[in-house]
Amino acid sequence: MFQNNDTVVVGVSGGADSVMLLDVLYSIKEKYNLNIVVAHVNHKIRPGAAEKDAEFVEKLCNKYGVEFHLKEAYVSKLAKEWNMSEEEAGRKVRYDFFNELAGTTGKIATAHNANDNVETVLMRFMRGTGVKGLGGIPFVRGNIVRPILNISRNEIEQYIEEQNLVHITDET
Repeated sequence: MFQNNDTVVVGVSGGADSVMLLDVLYSIKEKYNLNIVVAHVNHKIRPGAAEKDAEFVEKLCNKYGVEFHLKEAYVSKLAKEWNMSEEEAGRKVRYDFFNELAGTTGKIATAHNANDNVETVLMRFMRGTGVKGLGGIPFVRGNIVRPILNISRNEIEQYIEEQNLVHITDET
């Protein structure tokens, strides 16, 4: 997934999965000479709480000594303008931002995990997908990498506890 001197844009929400991802990438930073850049998006859906999440992630970046970038977007409004669901609009905002930071040569690391993959396969199955859709989320697609895709939520929580990492829990 990674080559020497890669720039890796890490999507960090502040939740356990993205905090673990950042910690793991930081632990291999020297080995691969990675330039880690953190991207956080405030979707402007949870006033107050979302700003606290952004502050948490910024402080986390300061602790690790990595770049922090914040994008704020009124996703509900954009969803209406773009005639799509809030979830789709949020995804578009996030990936547009990640790609802007990654440029033409950087990689984007997301914290999709094994539970997300199972959920995706089940949703696709219920919608009547073909064989390709049952394959789930790929570990690598273009410049997007998912290093913890084979790790369960329970394993993530165990790692967080063992490493004494602090994370936030989104009330939604």
